[in-house]
Amino acid sequence: MNEIIRPGRNCWRVADVSTTGLLVDGRDYYRAFYCAAKKARNYILISGWQFDSNVTLLRGKDAKVAGEEPALLSFLNDLCERNRALRIFWLFDIPLEPAPPSTLTWWSSTPASARTEL
Repeated sequence: MNEIIRPGRNCWRVADVSTTGLLVDGRDYYRAFYCAAKKARNYILISGWQFDSNVTLLRGKDAKVAGEEPALLSFLNDLCERNRALRIFWLFDIPLEPAPPSTLTWWSSTPASARTEL
């Protein structure tokens, strides 16, 4: 059987884990996303989110430590502006905003714009 995940092709590596965890509240979830996205070098895939593009990813103590209180969309655009090789693919089913396209793809060559892929 063909493996879906292939190191060097579509992931960094495959590793065994001894523990796992759940991100129950929004604070932990958004903080984990923020930290992972800041480390991304080539691409980020966001899939299955019901979202508000203006949601604040970090608040309170977390925002003070990071030195910013980033809103999701401006944060993603900023990442693309800083890293021209970064591609962000955003796939969603149930948006919380009026009439957006079904799939947004942020391209680093034009970080402040979005292209619709149907």
